[in-house]
Order: sequence, then structure tokens, then C-alpha cells
Amino acid sequence: MSALEGRIGLGVRPGLETTRELLDRLGNPQSVLRCVHVAGTNGKGSTCRMLHRILSHAGMCAGLFTSPHLVCVRERFVVGEEAISESEFVQLVDEVFPHAVATGATYFEMLTAMGAVWFPRRGVDALVLETGLGGRLDSTTAFPAEVCVVAQVGLDHCAILGDTVEKIWEEKIAIARLGKPLVTLESRPALLERLAKLALERDVAVVRPELDPGSVQGLPAGPHQIGNFALARTAAELLLGRSLVLSEIVESLHGMRWPGRWERVAGDPPVILDVGHNPDAAQALSGLAGEAHPMVVYGTASDKDWQAVMECLSKSAAKIHLVPLPVARGEDPFRIAVRFPDAVAHATFLEGWEQACRQAREIGVPVLACGSFHLVGQAVRALMGEGRYEVWPRGIVPDPALPGMG
Repeated sequence: MSALEGRIGLGVRPGLETTRELLDRLGNPQSVLRCVHVAGTNGKGSTCRMLHRILSHAGMCAGLFTSPHLVCVRERFVVGEEAISESEFVQLVDEVFPHAVATGATYFEMLTAMGAVWFPRRGVDALVLETGLGGRLDSTTAFPAEVCVVAQVGLDHCAILGDTVEKIWEEKIAIARLGKPLVTLESRPALLERLAKLALERDVAVVRPELDPGSVQGLPAGPHQIGNFALARTAAELLLGRSLVLSEIVESLHGMRWPGRWERVAGDPPVILDVGHNPDAAQALSGLAGEAHPMVVYGTASDKDWQAVMECLSKSAAKIHLVPLPVARGEDPFRIAVRFPDAVAHATFLEGWEQACRQAREIGVPVLACGSFHLVGQAVRALMGEGRYEVWPRGIVPDPALPGMG
């Protein structure tokens, strides 16, 4: 595992050259996969998970490749409801590592190549593939794709993808493959104009699903998942080449778990986990919190628009407890507290977590842990320590060290 973790220091490197060279050295195992490729600022993970369940229920051996992870890197490699085993993962690391060194591949590039090897080996019929960052230059774009999906797009990763929604949109829609359909719910005229130009250049059929507000009743997180559900259903039907009965789709999603996406954990106090970390996600969180007025535990990376996020969260929170992230690029909670003096800054996650839980119990409200995968991962570990959280997918045990990201 240290061999893989050593690639983290190489950082993030947009571009496909290294990934393609790495895949070439491995014999391009990804070429046999049938993929649905999903990009977006918010909602792409939930769209991927629903699509994965729908395809599995339709009789396919469906794989799911997502990023980042909460407590264990093996969460990123899933077939059915089960993660890659530790022994298989270690074997993959040993197999791919020499080629990663030879090509100078980063952590994410190496993981992507490992997925290219493992999923065909497991006999996967269809792979649901989530972009890591962006689209055009994301490592996952080196895979083939029969259907592409672009979920909601907003401002995030601006230093890499661009400082306007238009620039970020162009990066996301660039996953479109020649002659293949692209599914989106985007309605902003300026963005659709850019998509129409790309579609003409690449002979892409743009597919816009119909929204059915009644279709997601009872599903995790409720109303704000309507769009993600429509994207997942349409992408599944395009890949399968046939229509699916709504009742069967809803049945396939019954009991679905997707950790850290408005995930409710029973107990005293009840806890809600959500990895939302940008202003659009925070706005949705604030709306979902409604009259619950949760006790918020928030931690963020320094490159996020935490001022806009805090303004959204402040609208519904009983109190916000600011905690540090266990990574170098985490924002100092005391710096945030200077801008938002009503919030309470803490030197450690555990200090903020325990105080938030105590205050939530006293006034009878839930705790909302949000702002980063790193933050939610720390909350998951705390809840596991209390014996009230079981990690999904099956077979996962938290990494002994803090999880690497990329």
C-alpha cells in the first residue's frame, strides 16, 4: 500500500497522455468494457450509484468506479454491492506499480489503470465510471464510453477547470464521445449553445430526460434527487437499448445506500452525513435541513468557496462548529471564525464533534457533518467507534492511516 500512497505526492495532473501510456503498457484492458461515463459538479456520484443499482437489477454484472473515498481506498472499486478484496487490491498494486513508476503516473492515474485491469477480470458487463476532476482531461476519459452523462454544473475546482460556469461546462461536456449520446438536464441557454456546437462537431445526440417528481418518493434525500434519478434512468435505458418499467426501477433503488449523501444515522443525537462542499451543494443542504436546525460540524479545504458555503449553512444551523481537516490543504477553522464569529472554531475534529453532539442532545436536534470527504470520513470513523455505523460497500474496513485522496 505504501507504493500506492507514495504517488499521492505527485498531486493532480490534468491530461490523458500519462494515463494512455500507462494503459498501453498494460495492454489496454479497458477496451473491452461497456461504460457509462458521468461528469458534473454536483450529483454525479448519486447519479452513478443509482445507475449502478438500476443496471444490476436489470441483470447486468455492473461495476462502479468512483472517487474520492471516505475511509478506505477500496470503496472506489465495486461490483454489485461488494468492494474489491484486500488481497485482490494488493495484487493490483503490485501489478500496476512498476508501470506507474515508468510513466510517472499520479495516485489517481494509477487507481484508474487498476480499475481498467480489475473490472474486466471480474467479468463486468457494464461499468459506471465517475470522473475524478473535470472531464476533458480527466484520467477516466481514456476509457471507452457508450453513453455519457453530465449532471449539474457549478463553480468548483476553479483553479484547474476555469473561473466561470461556462468554462467548467465546456470541460465537463468534453467527455462526449464521437457518435455517442450525451444525457443532460442543463437548461441555461448559453451552456446549451456550447453543447450544440460540440454535438455537431462530434455527431453527438443530446438526450434530455423528463422529470417525474413522483418517481423518487421514499428514496434517500428525496426531492433534490429527482434530476439525478432521471439522468440515471435515461442512461440505463440507452445502454440497455430498451425502456424500463418505472416500478421496477424504483424497486431496484429500494434500500440503496450511498454513504455521505444526505445519509441519516440513527442514535442520540441522530447524525446526517453529506459530502457537499460547494455553494450549490450547501444551498441544497440548507433547504433539506428545513426546520430541523441541525448542529453543524464543518471542515473544508482552503481552495473551496467556504464563505459562500458558510452563508448558506448559517441560514438553517442551530450552531456551526468549525474543525480542521487532516490534510495540508485544509482551511484553518480559526480563520473561518474571524469571518463568521457566531461559529465556534476547534483545534481538533474530536473536540468539535463531541461538543456538537453534546449540544445537539441538549436541544434535541440532529448533527449535520458536511463540507468535505475528509470531514465526513472522520465522522464515519467516530460513528463506527460508537458502534452505530456500518460501512458500505461490503468488505470494507477503514484504512489504518488517514485515507489518501486523488
